[in-house]
Amino acid sequence: MKIQEFWNAAFLAALTRVAPEDVERQATEATKRAIDFWQVNRERRGLPISAPLWKDQDIDLVPLTGDDLRELTSRSQLNEPDSSSR
Repeated sequence: MKIQEFWNAAFLAALTRVAPEDVERQATEATKRAIDFWQVNRERRGLPISAPLWKDQDIDLVPLTGDDLRELTSRSQLNEPDSSSR
């Protein structure tokens, strides 16, 4: 599912349960939570860190950014064998 598709579905679902003025905020929050969930599980699933354009991405493949990306990168560098010891 693409991010745009997810957001649209969340928007329509929110229309059935919250006031119209809160619908966009609810859909955006649901989308952010879904992205956060898939980013947390990315390392366990062994997925690549890079991804296509934002609007064309599957919602579970949004690339890590900021502190999350730095943490994952530093962890993977710690686990790589040291090539200077050869």
